[in-house]
Amino acid sequence: MIHTLFGNNPGGNAVSYMTTKSLASPSWSQSTPILGTAQLITDPGGPVQGFNGANYPSILDNASSGFNFEFTSGNPQLFWSTFPGQYGGNNLARDVYRVQLSITYQ
Repeated sequence: MIHTLFGNNPGGNAVSYMTTKSLASPSWSQSTPILGTAQLITDPGGPVQGFNGANYPSILDNASSGFNFEFTSGNPQLFWSTFPGQYGGNNLARDVYRVQLSITYQ
């Protein structure tokens, strides 16, 4: 599961993840930030750095063997939407961006 903190952190909020061995009976790991996401320019129109609750981040892996993208090959893509209202723009003009991630399993 991925999530971000709601609100605006002046330095930018990171996207964080938690894992579980079973979706049927979840026992979540500690929340861990995805390195580099707090510094990412998430909307070049602002420019806006980092994430907040309005970005709706999602991880999708087209190589996932599951029906709900619950598995990853280690190279998923992080998708998010923009929120132009945070810098005086029109929220009806939202964009969707993506960036390739690389996961190292430990």
